[in-house]
Amino acid sequence: MPEYPPERIYAAARALLPDLDEPTRRRVEALLAQAEGGAATDLDILTLLTAHEATRERLRALLKGEATRGETLLGYEGLPGGLASTPGQVFVCPEPGCGYRYIIGEAGETPPPCPRHGKPLIPAGEKKER
Repeated sequence: MPEYPPERIYAAARALLPDLDEPTRRRVEALLAQAEGGAATDLDILTLLTAHEATRERLRALLKGEATRGETLLGYEGLPGGLASTPGQVFVCPEPGCGYRYIIGEAGETPPPCPRHGKPLIPAGEKKER
């Protein structure tokens, strides 16, 4: 029994279609069409796509959720908008030895610079300067 649900295998196979050679692509497309008709073809697709090392590695990365640079995972493009500060988020001065901390009070609030060093604060946990 495969480690991944059939739907995930089918989605990964669809993502790989453009990279496959013509004969393999046609065979995978036929198996995907059968799956849409209700047939369980996930194991056949796995067998076909794991026959070659390069395809096997790409399939493994897609199934594990490791999209490579420039691609999205099975159509997922992420949430719209940028990251904003959230209430309770802690920012610190990047200067080594400085203990200044600022806690965000409202979503989207921008922390002020460090009053001692004038440097912009960074989220707690990021590396400080040396």
